[in-house]
Amino acid sequence: MKKSIYILLFSAINCLAFSQTFEKDMETVYKNFVSASKIAYNIKYVLKENHNDNSRIISQNTGRYIKSKSKCISQYATKYTLTVPGEILMVDKDEKFIRVKKQAGDDKKDPDFMSQLKEYNKGIDKVTRLTTNKKDVITYNVQLKNIALYGISRYEISINTKTFYMEQMTLFYKQPLKKDPQNNIQGTEVPRLEIIFSDFNNQKIYNEAELETGFYYTKDNKKLSPTANFKNYDVKEIF
Repeated sequence: MKKSIYILLFSAINCLAFSQTFEKDMETVYKNFVSASKIAYNIKYVLKENHNDNSRIISQNTGRYIKSKSKCISQYATKYTLTVPGEILMVDKDEKFIRVKKQAGDDKKDPDFMSQLKEYNKGIDKVTRLTTNKKDVITYNVQLKNIALYGISRYEISINTKTFYMEQMTLFYKQPLKKDPQNNIQGTEVPRLEIIFSDFNNQKIYNEAELETGFYYTKDNKKLSPTANFKNYDVKEIF
């Protein structure tokens, strides 16, 4: 009986220690990964049909995130936004349009996945550290409380201990995908989504000019026209 109590006590202390280390690590990640005045990286999204690492890949997509002081680009596939002080541009390369929206002040926002992560962390139930063979990388498994608001039961996060950049985040969903025979989805798959970050601060990721509104459109007597970079795009201001 005493032995069981000691085991439970050790387990509780161990979990608390991991939770405290996780909190400190996440503070550093936020500082280096999100609050940095300048950062750029590519993103890869891999959706798999179940929670197993080697399960079938249903879809893959790419994106990127670039920030330089008060300006940032957030892209998923062929759609992205440019946020600058006082203005947001929404660009769709498939539909060939640019939408311009004025905004008051400097509306700085975290990347979508980081905002989501911060919301999840309000409902943490248990944190454990996973064994990994990757040098200078630690991985945490974060179990969440069973809250209806959360579409996932847990997530894993891998952090580079030298840069404290987040290298991968994996979300484990609770509900099955909708049936879609055209894409070979039966409606029974309860997926995992791997979000992989790479090419940190690689100059090839973007052109500095992309962070300027003049790269996209010109304005003459309230009329907006696309630049040569976006020839034949429809440009409109939305209110």
